[in-house]
Amino acid sequence: MSSEYPLKHIRLQQLSDAGFNTADFIHFAPGNLNMDVLRAFFQKHNRRISLRHFYSDEYMKHKTPFFPDQTDWEVIKKIATEHNRDHHCLYNETIEPKDAIYTGCIILLNDRNYKIEYFTGPGTPKDIELGTVKNLKIFERQVGEPMDSTAPKELKLMASYFRNFLSTFRPVVIEFQIYPYPIGIRKQN
Repeated sequence: MSSEYPLKHIRLQQLSDAGFNTADFIHFAPGNLNMDVLRAFFQKHNRRISLRHFYSDEYMKHKTPFFPDQTDWEVIKKIATEHNRDHHCLYNETIEPKDAIYTGCIILLNDRNYKIEYFTGPGTPKDIELGTVKNLKIFERQVGEPMDSTAPKELKLMASYFRNFLSTFRPVVIEFQIYPYPIGIRKQN
């Protein structure tokens, strides 16, 4: 196994391969933009996508261009063309944080222990990082040990995927949101 930290698109694929539902996404390495593929993806998602960009050494450079919820094809083409010269382009379906029932972070501390921080209602996992959540719930457990009895059943179901998530890196933070309707690659909530 490589000790190199995998890039964002690889991490998303790892989550999907482990059974987690992720937003549908496409990736273009620097200089490899395919406008036909991008246009098909844009149309597939009702002409509404978010545009993320990152460098090959993303772990060293955290502030990179992000354009959420884009609907104008001409603007998307301009942004993609400009940023694909130097950046990886990770474009995903737009998902509405305002519709989330639960939002949080799973922190896989090591191969056995994990911690979950979550809150009820709309928002994003960034709200936890920023400390703006008023009713944050936190609990720690070991894999195989029952979750806190007050944890939502949707969160308990998600825990079964932990054992499928292999990584040479710990701790690992997995951000999540649970919705009242199916979304993402797997069309699950």
